[in-house]
Amino acid sequence: MSNLSHNCWAFLRGAAREQDQSKAYQGFLISQAHEDAKTAKEKRAAADRRKERVNIRKAKLDAFEPILSLKKLKKMKVGGDTADRIKEQLSWHRKVGGDVNIPPGFHALRKAKAWVVMIKAVQRHRNGVSHRKLKGMCT
Repeated sequence: MSNLSHNCWAFLRGAAREQDQSKAYQGFLISQAHEDAKTAKEKRAAADRRKERVNIRKAKLDAFEPILSLKKLKKMKVGGDTADRIKEQLSWHRKVGGDVNIPPGFHALRKAKAWVVMIKAVQRHRNGVSHRKLKGMCT
């Protein structure tokens, strides 16, 4: 069998009986199962919130009417709330219009730089080259 003596086996059996009678391990397993269920519920709720935010952003992009005329863009004044309008326009060109030349971090651009990027995006959209990667266009 094994190299343990009869006394060692008797001690191990007694310790195992004590542990089984105390139900401590069973309580640990039950509490662990409750915590696992709670964590899974929190993760599902967080995933639902993320999905809802994505759906809201998609709905905003679908409802957004971009300015595709350079004349209208030149009439727009760069000031006030136009920073948000520029970022929405760039989001539309990047996600819906498929412009691959808009840099990924365009939300962090200053208003003047974002304005230049937006003008170039409209020009590319009007010329039909927004789907091709152009070197040095938006750096």
